[in-house]
Amino acid sequence: MKEIKKAYEWGFINDKMISQANKRISKIREKIKKFFSNKFSMPYQDEIRAEEYLLLIHRAFKKTVTVIKNEIEDFRSYKIIPYLAGAYTDEIKNIFQNYFGFAYDLEDYRPSREIPLIAAFTNIKAAGIEYLLRGQQNLLIREIVSNDEAIVVSFGSPYVLSPFKKAKAIISVYDSCELAVLAFLDAFNEGFKNTGRLPVNIEWFDD
Repeated sequence: MKEIKKAYEWGFINDKMISQANKRISKIREKIKKFFSNKFSMPYQDEIRAEEYLLLIHRAFKKTVTVIKNEIEDFRSYKIIPYLAGAYTDEIKNIFQNYFGFAYDLEDYRPSREIPLIAAFTNIKAAGIEYLLRGQQNLLIREIVSNDEAIVVSFGSPYVLSPFKKAKAIISVYDSCELAVLAFLDAFNEGFKNTGRLPVNIEWFDD
């Protein structure tokens, strides 16, 4: 909200642009409402309806997985060790463990010959402390990407990626829930054939 207010005060956006954006959002909301009322008003069993709903969410999340940078030819040909940072749950850690065979908290990082995958979780709905990574976590991730062929994935706010420009691969997923993680791993398993588009400008820095 602060950034939007600042952009308005500086003249980067005006009343007309805000009005047009509101109209676009309203149209999308109406389309979604109409879709769900048509899709799920039929007398399906609850189990079938829930399955279709989850499949729709999975497809949507998968389309948003965005490869911002990739200097690693084939992720799947390497042994990758996931390290989790930020606001994640035990369920999310279990998903990574089930896929890779193991998963660790960032604080347990140990240098090795394998490629570290840093999964950074931020709760963009909280707009509080969970919106950012802790300072110590930022420092550790920056140290890792400076010395290793690291992959950094943001689950939540893409802005947390700013200090990690030196990572060999940078990926953004715009939510930190279990369904977003499953969609990312599905895209990962397919070698990121189709990826989303970064919706914001990120000011990258190396210092």
